[in-house]
Amino acid sequence: MNMLWNNSFNILKQGVATMDCSFVSFVRKIKAPVLATASALLFCACASIPKVQPLERELEAKCFAPPPAGWSGLCVYVVRDDYSAALNKTRTNKSPVDVFVDGQYAGTVSYGLFLLRNLRPGSHTLRTRAGWSLRDIEMEFDAEEGKTHFYQIDIDIAMMYIGFSQIVNGQWTLRPMEFEAAWNCIAPFRLAADGDSRSRDLKTADYGEMKGSVPAALDGLTAGQ
Repeated sequence: MNMLWNNSFNILKQGVATMDCSFVSFVRKIKAPVLATASALLFCACASIPKVQPLERELEAKCFAPPPAGWSGLCVYVVRDDYSAALNKTRTNKSPVDVFVDGQYAGTVSYGLFLLRNLRPGSHTLRTRAGWSLRDIEMEFDAEEGKTHFYQIDIDIAMMYIGFSQIVNGQWTLRPMEFEAAWNCIAPFRLAADGDSRSRDLKTADYGEMKGSVPAALDGLTAGQ
């Protein structure tokens, strides 16, 4: 039995030693890029996890008091994440979506989070971007002084398997909502942290005096504080 095992082992070693070099070279060539890409995706996924604000600010934000004089309000939230639900995982902090106002980064939301900002009355561009999607969704709107505008992001993500590959297929929409309908969704949500990072602004960002957004006026502070 031992002799049979040794002979089989030697045959196996010879087969590996004479393996087609083209296949080995191919594996060596793709190994480094694949590892680099995987590391980059892991970093992006970690960096994109939305953060929340203290509960005190969240409770005050949910009062949705009229914006300060000379300002308008903007509230963006995510209502559905079928991908996370299908995986039977916690639905908060899944499928994050970055929010931009006039190209300026305002914050990141996901299912269970809402973002509240102040902006100057006038014409603005709202853009949402998700790392799992190949396209952004952009919408122009006119902000009215003293009014908060609500925008709902609907996300519907499904998993597809092609061979041994796992592919994410997602569809999402952005639409304006009335306060009553928006409040029914936002009531149990957490308040997302503000962004305000120039390093994450789009290359097409508009830095005009009446453009962009600032943190909502909460805790008795004026807009932007």
